[in-house]
Amino acid sequence: MHYKVKDLPSNLSKTELVDLAMFCDKYDVSAVVAPFVVIKNWLGRHKCGGQHRELSNEAQHWELSNEAQDWLFVAYVFDMEEDREYILNMLVINVRVHENEKEKEPYLFYVSDEKRKVNVRASLPDVLLKRVKFSSDDALITK
Repeated sequence: MHYKVKDLPSNLSKTELVDLAMFCDKYDVSAVVAPFVVIKNWLGRHKCGGQHRELSNEAQHWELSNEAQDWLFVAYVFDMEEDREYILNMLVINVRVHENEKEKEPYLFYVSDEKRKVNVRASLPDVLLKRVKFSSDDALITK
């Protein structure tokens, strides 16, 4: 990476970005890699399902998709504050609690723009999961 930004790929797939974020988080190298994520605009190419490829860092172009939690994790790891806060707030507003007599504990979910029910994963970093859970205390309880 030493002064070879042009040698980095122009875009990364969602899977590659999530894998990179997991690696950087595990080995605590996020601060070193984050500037390249911004310079290469790797997240911007995925906003609104990839329809806004040239939009750089405009956080308001994220969709409530089944991939929102992945993008939240990537934005969190690379300290992309606007994207992280936008996606997190979008989830906080839309998360609901589902209580089912068959299950011991209620679980959190949201309905994506594609009208799919998406469970909130327990694997989200605690700092993010706590904000989502805290907001769900006042959420609509469905059966």
